[in-house]
Amino acid sequence: MGIDIVAGGRIKKKERLAKTENPYILLLCKLYKFLARRTESKFNKVIYKRLNMSGRNKPPLSLSKLGKFMANKDGKIAVVVGTVTDDKRMYEVPKLTVCALRFTETARARILKAGGECLTFDKLAMRSPLGQGTVLLRGPVKSREAERHFGKAPGVPNSSTAPYVRAKGRKFEKARGKRASCGFKVCDVRRASAARGGGTLQQPKSKPVNSPELNALLQLRLPGQGQGGSAQGVQQVLQPVLSSWQGDPKRATVVLSGLARQRMPHIAAEVLNFMREQQVEVNVFHCSAAVTACEKSGQWQLALSILQSMPEMRVAPNDFTYNAAISACEKGGQWQLALSLLHQMPETNVSPDEISYSAAISACEKTAEWQLALSLLEMMPNVRLQPNEISYSAAISACEKGGQWQLALGLLRLMPERKVTPNEISYSAAISACEKCGEWQLALSLLRTLPAVGISASQISYSATISACEKSGQWQVALDLLREMPERKASPNEISYNAAISACDKGGQSQFALALLRQMPELALRADQFSFNAAISACSKAGQWWFALDLLAEMRQVQVAPDVISYNAAITSSEKAGRAELALSLLREMAAFRLTPNGISYSAAICACEKALQWQLALSLLGEMLERRVAANEFSYNSAITACSVAGSWEIALSIMQQMSDSKLAPDRISYNAAISTCKTAGQWELAVSLLRSTAQIELAPDQN
Repeated sequence: MGIDIVAGGRIKKKERLAKTENPYILLLCKLYKFLARRTESKFNKVIYKRLNMSGRNKPPLSLSKLGKFMANKDGKIAVVVGTVTDDKRMYEVPKLTVCALRFTETARARILKAGGECLTFDKLAMRSPLGQGTVLLRGPVKSREAERHFGKAPGVPNSSTAPYVRAKGRKFEKARGKRASCGFKVCDVRRASAARGGGTLQQPKSKPVNSPELNALLQLRLPGQGQGGSAQGVQQVLQPVLSSWQGDPKRATVVLSGLARQRMPHIAAEVLNFMREQQVEVNVFHCSAAVTACEKSGQWQLALSILQSMPEMRVAPNDFTYNAAISACEKGGQWQLALSLLHQMPETNVSPDEISYSAAISACEKTAEWQLALSLLEMMPNVRLQPNEISYSAAISACEKGGQWQLALGLLRLMPERKVTPNEISYSAAISACEKCGEWQLALSLLRTLPAVGISASQISYSATISACEKSGQWQVALDLLREMPERKASPNEISYNAAISACDKGGQSQFALALLRQMPELALRADQFSFNAAISACSKAGQWWFALDLLAEMRQVQVAPDVISYNAAITSSEKAGRAELALSLLREMAAFRLTPNGISYSAAICACEKALQWQLALSLLGEMLERRVAANEFSYNSAITACSVAGSWEIALSIMQQMSDSKLAPDRISYNAAISTCKTAGQWELAVSLLRSTAQIELAPDQN
């Protein structure tokens, strides 16, 4: 048995084969092994070698790197034995022809949208069997975090190797490696002593995050249960450790930061007061932590109180202190105070940063002060600050709350020009702006743009788009979007279903509204008042009064309290069916549930009585309205006048018309027609002619009847 001799030795290298069960990868390996053997192309040999590599050696390559490497290489095919991923930082993707093992969904969509092409390796073998016109690329192999720790030992001169650490920060290295001054490796004393003594090696205990005094402070009563108790408790906890705090101010910082994380601002303020009383040094870190505690819990008054007391403690606030105070005012809806703090910062030699302006813009956004939000956004470049995605998103949301959808879309288009990548919040705010103004086409267009820019549509985006379709009566589009949400991994919520049910209500699709309402419990979604009210209204418009009453009864069974809107919709359904007894029963039932009927409730009940020829009940309800000082509208008066025409009570009809004029409601054509018909029934033709002449005087065209 002979051996192969190459370069004077035995061949011991064995060909590595792909360790995968993917049949497609195995077939590609066979294909390129054949091409490498039958063609003397180095390209095919490299492809075959890389196909057999492990997943670690087939790293992904982003679109930004593809665009960089394929610049000025028009007509070439980029070949990547790995995955091509998206890069949100790259706003525009050039036209590329890429061959890869796999493409992410967003990367493929962006390449195809730019007019490019995504190839597989079997298609590449047909198009370029020898690798002509291709550019072979590879992702960063040494981009893993583990690669940072390979190489010369940490601490050795000219070594850039990162040490293994137990935690982020300083002095947590596990080993230092070889020192420059001695030729031995520094050993862990505990490990060596354990090895000599035969004992077990115990892992060092990490320093607890919470200090003992912090744990004790967390057990104190909350301020809402007694302010005096909290001050006394703080004194009892901190008095034993006062001497250690005087020598180590960082211990106070740890305690105050822990209180900020637990959102206990009043305890943090008491700690600061105790430090001042005991003449313990207070620095800016202590005050910033206390203000942060107020900011996290929305206590803007306490945050401003601490900020104003800092000069008394001889502590100058810094940008962190001001940012926390501005954010506290923002959460409390105090936009005037937030702007005042922002303008106060330069006076105290503190320069506002992006966080300061973003918090101030958010404060204006909360109260729909969109003009001020845009003014602050335009002011940032003047102070050499670049607005970020948070600043733009807050400004877009401010325009959304102010009903300025054109400005919101303008800001969204401006972001890429300013080299700021829009995020999900930016698009959601712009979609909501279109939703509030009923621009459902624009909202739908923005929603369809999200995958192309590498953003997954969320519940908020879909719900806002469905609501935009609901406002415009586009119930078909709303239902399509609701069905699409699970496919896009965006679970529908109560808001999504409520908007879809309301869209079906406005489109007169009661069967779809009821189906959606029944589907909500199957998805563990709880139907609320809005859900039932929209479904009852849909049944009312479709004349299905029995369904409306069943839904009203079902609300109490599922512990959803009906409101005035629920009863109004049910009474309206009874009115359309001419069921006066049901309308009156529902009207009386409202008082039992401590609900006050409004003008719509009475008007629908009066109209039901009028259709059922119950003119006495109609007049009684009108009188009850006036006694309870419920504002009657033209619909109420006209229904009562029409009811009088049945009995020929022309005196009452004319009296009601006079009441309309006294309540500053001008009788309209329906009022005059009903009054004329009443006079005609009673044989009062002179009054009928007089009323007919009055219509000409008040510029009402008489009917031909």
